[in-house]
Amino acid sequence: MDYIGLFSKFKVNRPLTEEERTLQLKQDKRLDVEPLNQLSTIRMNSTYLEVVDKFYGWKGFASVIAVIFIAILLWFTIHDSIAVAQRAIRVNPDDRTMFLVGEFIWLTILMIFLLVFMWAYRKESFAYTHYPIRLNRKNGKIYVFRLNGTVLSMPWNDVFITLGQGQTHDIYDIRGHVLDTDGETVKESFAFSHYSGKNDPDLMQFWEFIRRYMADGPATLIQKVEHVMEISHKKETFWNGFHRLIAEMAPVPLVAVLTSPLWFVIAIFRWIAMRTSKIPQWPQWVEDECAIEPDDLWIRDGRHRA
Repeated sequence: MDYIGLFSKFKVNRPLTEEERTLQLKQDKRLDVEPLNQLSTIRMNSTYLEVVDKFYGWKGFASVIAVIFIAILLWFTIHDSIAVAQRAIRVNPDDRTMFLVGEFIWLTILMIFLLVFMWAYRKESFAYTHYPIRLNRKNGKIYVFRLNGTVLSMPWNDVFITLGQGQTHDIYDIRGHVLDTDGETVKESFAFSHYSGKNDPDLMQFWEFIRRYMADGPATLIQKVEHVMEISHKKETFWNGFHRLIAEMAPVPLVAVLTSPLWFVIAIFRWIAMRTSKIPQWPQWVEDECAIEPDDLWIRDGRHRA
């Protein structure tokens, strides 16, 4: 899991780093790798490709951690509040003020941590089910559904694409930077769904899937989209969420089987997060700019499969 961009914001109002320049991925440079969908596609057609966000695959995991700590902190808060009320009566009147001040400070600390984990819980629940990214090859634009529900829209070729370092030094995502007019200062950042080791081939394969769609269209990629995420107009079912979590462990099937009870628990919290969150809706102006031809032969969505 990597939550940079969700719990901690991308660093902006700063110059590009030397590493970002070195690892830049250019929109017009074809890589000699096989394009890979990585269970990212929501919809694909001749006009646009819509993919899931960086946090969709592991959605539910952070909720489990948050709820565990919320439960622990609530127990301590209630237990200590009752204990304070009982002990305050027996404390020597001369020491009562200091006793109450100390307990107040301790309970305040507990409440602060409780609020922090409640904030973390709301990052997955009572939010949006996902944060789609749409790439329109006909008008050459990219649309990014931000965490606050607004939309970033800009020319695809103006986005500075690079590999961005995640929470640990060996994890990288495919990150897009919006640069200021000086071509140097990062004003806004977003990340595509797949992240991995910097040298893992599947990271470049995923990038080539996106890049090649914008460069060549859907014809050569249509068979790569065997499964689509049917989440654009409805919330995923519990079992779809469970299977999506398991898919994160697909490279190691035995581990996936052995740890399936854990994924089942996480899937419960994923389902709760999905039920309490809103399905993102693109503004009408985005839909107008992304109108699909009625006779489009390259549609892949919940109704049309490869």
